[in-house]
Amino acid sequence: MSESKSKSKLDEALTRLAELVDAAAASEEMRRYLKAVALFHEYSWFNALLIACQYPNATRVAGYKTWQKLGRQVRKGERGIVIAAPVFSKTTIVKENEMGEKDETEIERLVGFRDAYVFDISQTEGEDLSEPQWWANRPADERLLALKARLLDAIQKDGIKVVALDDMGGARGVSIGGVIGVLDGDNSVGALSTLIHEWTHELQRRETVRPERNVREVEAEATAYVVLAHYGVELPENGNYIALWQDDQPISKFFKSISKYARYILEKIEASD
Repeated sequence: MSESKSKSKLDEALTRLAELVDAAAASEEMRRYLKAVALFHEYSWFNALLIACQYPNATRVAGYKTWQKLGRQVRKGERGIVIAAPVFSKTTIVKENEMGEKDETEIERLVGFRDAYVFDISQTEGEDLSEPQWWANRPADERLLALKARLLDAIQKDGIKVVALDDMGGARGVSIGGVIGVLDGDNSVGALSTLIHEWTHELQRRETVRPERNVREVEAEATAYVVLAHYGVELPENGNYIALWQDDQPISKFFKSISKYARYILEKIEASD
């Protein structure tokens, strides 16, 4: 593909992205973009939305060579999904220490972006991809219990204590700095959302500048939506909660933080054993 055509395709995707993000609110459109962040959390929020714009039905994407390593081959004639790949330049910094000796340190600097292409699994053929052992071949209710167990383990390994309370005055959860309180005996899907929501509040406490409450609530509920959507679990009421706190601000304002928190939580869950 020529450079001009490649740039044109990326420009079209960016234009479409801007149009859709500007129109997104607590709606199906907004939920679709949060799902994109859930499905493609390994990518930046920007690239996740680019993928969703170009290939709305994508579920799992990877580069051409990565698919080959996974035992699958991109079918002939399939068109790639363009994303923005970072370009780094190595620089050597020379400093003189107290002894008058020169120390050299090599660092990488981001100097720009280039077009790169990924393909959805539906554009490939070959070996089936296996699911994690803790998740595979289990009925839905057992999957939720397994997810809750890993979630609780990951939270505690993150230095946060989880306590079960009999009553919280109508609330389902609370974050009080190093401790998350949840309703005792609640094994519903909503309880999973609450755990993730309150964990996100704990992560927000670690920020140098803590955002205002409406921002914290949007980020926390959207992060819970993204993490659960990654595992195929969806709670429509998440969208209503987000709308309550969104305060007429475009959801795009929160994408970067949502993506950061969701990626952190998902990595912790997957690493938990």
